Amino acid sequence: MRQKVTFNMVTPKYFGLFQLSLLTIKSYIYSKTKEIPIVINKFYCEDDPDETARKICDQQPRVAAFSLYVWTEKVVLKICRRIKELDPTILIVVGGNLPTFQADIFLDEQGFIDVALKGEAEESAYQFFQALAAGEIDFSHIPNLSFRKDGDVIHTRRANNFSIENANYPLLLDDFQDTDIVFYETSRGCKNGCKYCAYNMNYNAKPTAHYYPWEKVESDLTRIFQLKKLTKMDFADSTILTNRKRGLKFLRLINRLNAERCAKKQLPVQIAIDASLEDFDDEILLEFKRMSTLAYGFGLQSIDKDVLDMASRRYDLEKFSRYYKKLVEKSGAKVNLEIMFGLPGDTFKKFCRTLEYTISELNAHFVVCFRFAVLPGSIYWDEKEKHQIVSEPNAPFYLLSQPLFPAKDLRKAEILSFYIQLIYTGFRGIKRVIDKNFHGRKVEAYQVTVQTFLEKYGHFFDNKNLRQGDVYEYFGRLSSPENADIKLSIQRDLRQVLKTYISEEAN
Repeated sequence: MRQKVTFNMVTPKYFGLFQLSLLTIKSYIYSKTKEIPIVINKFYCEDDPDETARKICDQQPRVAAFSLYVWTEKVVLKICRRIKELDPTILIVVGGNLPTFQADIFLDEQGFIDVALKGEAEESAYQFFQALAAGEIDFSHIPNLSFRKDGDVIHTRRANNFSIENANYPLLLDDFQDTDIVFYETSRGCKNGCKYCAYNMNYNAKPTAHYYPWEKVESDLTRIFQLKKLTKMDFADSTILTNRKRGLKFLRLINRLNAERCAKKQLPVQIAIDASLEDFDDEILLEFKRMSTLAYGFGLQSIDKDVLDMASRRYDLEKFSRYYKKLVEKSGAKVNLEIMFGLPGDTFKKFCRTLEYTISELNAHFVVCFRFAVLPGSIYWDEKEKHQIVSEPNAPFYLLSQPLFPAKDLRKAEILSFYIQLIYTGFRGIKRVIDKNFHGRKVEAYQVTVQTFLEKYGHFFDNKNLRQGDVYEYFGRLSSPENADIKLSIQRDLRQVLKTYISEEAN
């Protein structure tokens, strides 16, 4: 019988080719046994799903395993369905946040999925693959599984059978290529209990953070920084500063390891990291400013206290703004600020005020606006009826309406977000014109440019189905030689619109 297991990473192009979750599970299994042959495959969401499925089938695996995210679910399911059509003997296994909270739906509605792994899957995955290698067909004794048996779907008991506090095994590095962005996590979970988040993977859904042993983190990072051609690294922790003492120790380790690379005349590793500015102090600020930075990410979400209080989100705008300005002062750091629109209590006007504050007062280098996604496993998912929330039934579970933010306003916010991000991404000259002439009224200026996009370039942009996440696709299209004339025409038109707008105001 075939024994090969394929772990298949499917990611958007802008995200890079690596997922940490599957590599972590492989590392855990190999720390216990090398007898299960696991091959990691890397694909882009933009690849042809049929071709991806054929490549996996050509390897003749016993199992094809995938991790599902809200931004990859649709394409992964297409690949899984096609694999089953090409070779019905291949077992399809899925894991991640979506199967954790919706395993019954996945197996009931997706007949090509055979097994769903729920929660933190390391130990359950190991037990499952061991049982499979031994020829077992009944996995009822393995916790945190849903699987098919004789036409029925069996859900095994839930158990917290894995603890990262005791997970002192090395992260495997053999699967990394020179061009990969290395993803790494030093912790899981989050101490914050934001109602819109489903990140806490423990079954009690308590706002807690769990940490890998420091010895493992230090050893893993030391080995990673010894990869000579490594250029970029992204940390996947919800917030690296959940534990201040540990977070500061981590920042100093990163800076020391990069200093050692530079001493060997190697390029420093560019770091991408998310953190909470509310956790900053001057000592942490100093270490952040010393860091060789690819990008910082900070979730502002909203400046409206009522919206954030309702969502149980910490709020200290004065501290957020103070440390944001200190961080970017006299530095070339690229900072991404993230806003969420549509949360309960939010309105289009409140969203515009938050956006204005972000792009005028904070002068964000890059701003990303997300439509509120009502994620399974989150408190707001359970409270949909209470807040009169209507959302998509499937991934990405975007809000469709709530009493203060109806569908028409969500559409306005989505279109505005898309075109602002497009200008930030591909038309920085237009952004500079707006920054220079419209401080405090930048949203108003962007709305004028959006109208030009809608009226003159509707044939190029699919405005009916446009979403903020489509920016990268259109940016790629505009950057291609065949669309150079369109990009130049857009630049000319927007400059003229803004010039006219400035002139009319002057008179």
